[in-house]
Amino acid sequence: VSQSRYRILEKQAGTESADIQLANHTARIGYKPNAVNWDSIGQELQSAGFGLVHTENDTHSIATELLQSELKKLTRHTLISAALGLPLMGVGMIYMHTEWARWLMPALAISIMLIPGRRFFVKAFEQIRTATWGMDSLVALSCTTAFAYSLWNTLFPQLQRELGFTPQVYYEGIGAIISFLLLGR
Repeated sequence: VSQSRYRILEKQAGTESADIQLANHTARIGYKPNAVNWDSIGQELQSAGFGLVHTENDTHSIATELLQSELKKLTRHTLISAALGLPLMGVGMIYMHTEWARWLMPALAISIMLIPGRRFFVKAFEQIRTATWGMDSLVALSCTTAFAYSLWNTLFPQLQRELGFTPQVYYEGIGAIISFLLLGR
């Protein structure tokens, strides 16, 4: 992923070097003051799914403020994911053959995908658009595949039974994947 950032920064007029620090979400850019166009760099980075805060002086406080804001949002999404994911996993493991669970599980799974998991899908869309692949693409693909297959088996279980298979659903996997990844971040 960082290679796409380097490519974006390197091809901009007026930039001479780029040092990207993934651990603290910052980059130092060597540039020619009269030749660089910050608006152009910002637009290119934004189109690739990244942001730009240009500052000459107080970089530490701006970066800290941005990281604290992101941490609050991440904490909120992790708690929402756990609040929806734990019941989803419990229902999926204990009550999976009941009629009410058949409809509760997809509702909980889609809620997890759309609220706390939205960040993975937005980032994956940006990665696909710019032909760069990362972990977010993998998460979005696996969750979408699990949801589509599970929903198919929820709506049409008789098709699997006619072929001699037991219709399986994997909604709880969606909750587990998104919850654990958010917790890890």
